[in-house]
Amino acid sequence: MLLNIALPISDTKRRKFRYAGNRWVWTGLRKTKNIDEEHIRKIKNRAPYNALDWEWYDGSQPDVYSNWHPGQPDQRPLKKGRKSNEYSKSGRCGENRCRQNQMRLDHDGKWDDAFGFEKHPYACDYTGRYIVSAELKSWQDAKQACEVAGLTLASIRSLDETEELRQALLFFLGESGFEECAGTHKVKAKNLDPSKLYCNEKDSEGKSKWDPKHWAWIGGNDHEEEGNFKWLDGSPAIFDNFPWINKAGGNNGGKTNFDSSGEIEKSGGQDSMTISKWGEIDDEYGDVERPFACECPRL
Repeated sequence: MLLNIALPISDTKRRKFRYAGNRWVWTGLRKTKNIDEEHIRKIKNRAPYNALDWEWYDGSQPDVYSNWHPGQPDQRPLKKGRKSNEYSKSGRCGENRCRQNQMRLDHDGKWDDAFGFEKHPYACDYTGRYIVSAELKSWQDAKQACEVAGLTLASIRSLDETEELRQALLFFLGESGFEECAGTHKVKAKNLDPSKLYCNEKDSEGKSKWDPKHWAWIGGNDHEEEGNFKWLDGSPAIFDNFPWINKAGGNNGGKTNFDSSGEIEKSGGQDSMTISKWGEIDDEYGDVERPFACECPRL
C-alpha cells in the first residue's frame, strides 16, 4: 500500500507493462550463498528454493516470510548473443556470467529475482513520520488515499515537525527552486544572485511558486468553522509561531458543503491546508489537485 502512495501506477499499466522498470522497486534482499555454477545447474533442474541462501542487509534471512512470483526465483543467467536492453549491458558482469541475485518488488507485493545492473526505483527501510505522494489529488481524495493505506493526511504539531515534513517533501518530490522565498517577499533586482529564483519569478518550466507541484496537501482544515483550523483527529492545528505564509488563514471563498456521510461534497472556500517545499503553510481551495503527505500512526 505504501508503494502505491509513494510510486503510483495505474491498474492498466500494471497489467500491460509487467516488466517495465517503473513497475518494480529494489529491496535489500540478495542471494549470498550457493551462487556458483554447480548450484545454478541444480536450480535449473528445479532444486528446492532455500531461504537461507538469501539475506537482507541486516543479515537476516527470509525464512519466516516470502512472497515470490510463481516459478521465482529462477536464477536466470545472462545469456550471450541476446538482442535486448538488458543483454546489451552484459559488459558490466566482467568474466563471470551475470545471475539474478537481487530481489525486486512489484506493486502487488510480489517478489522477483533480477540482474543488479537493471535500473528501478528503490525502497528504503524508512523510519520517518511522513510519506509523500507525487500523485496529484484533491484534498478529499488525498485524505481517502492515506486512509486506504492505514495512514492519515499529515499533521504538524511543532516547528520541528514542520521541518521534518519539509525534508520529506524534498526527498520524495525534489527541490522547488523557490527556497529563498521562505519567510520573505523578495523580488528580483539587478544586484541579486541571478542563479536564484525569487518570489515574483517563474522556474524553467514557466511555473510560479504557487504552482501545485511545489505544495502538498496536509490534514489541517477549517471546514466546520471559519478560522478554527483543526487536524483530522479534532485537535487544534495552530501552535505558537505557526508558519503561515503571508495573508494565509482567511477564506476568500464560499461555504464548504458536506454530504450525508460527512465527506466534502463541494469545496467552497480556501479551507484546506497545504505546505510548500520551503515550509510555509497556506489554506487553499480543496478541489485543486496537488501532491499530498500522509502520516504514520502516532504512538
